[in-house]
Amino acid sequence: MKSSSTDIFNFEEFMKRMMDDRELAQIIIDKFREDLPGKLVELEKHIDGNDFRQVSSLAHLIKGEAANIGADLMNRSAYSLELAAKSGNMEEAKNAFVCLHENARLLVKCLEETSI
Repeated sequence: MKSSSTDIFNFEEFMKRMMDDRELAQIIIDKFREDLPGKLVELEKHIDGNDFRQVSSLAHLIKGEAANIGADLMNRSAYSLELAAKSGNMEEAKNAFVCLHENARLLVKCLEETSI
């Protein structure tokens, strides 16, 4: 399934949520980009440790943050990871993490190319 750039980052929807406040939007994007790498490292640590509860909790947090900024692909992959962890399927969680990590990479690239 091919994704569109609006699946990666829906700028128009994000700006609606921000009520077209570009300064606020930039602050939120900057904070998201600053925190994301650490969250991915933490997720990987919990996956390696088979800590289903922490994986589920952190995936849920990332899912919400991705939804808030209009990052649909990342939202969906975080949701898949959350469900896999809740079901206790660590193999599926590992696969979902690979997908989440790739979607995070695409999102960061897209955010770098987007002028807010």
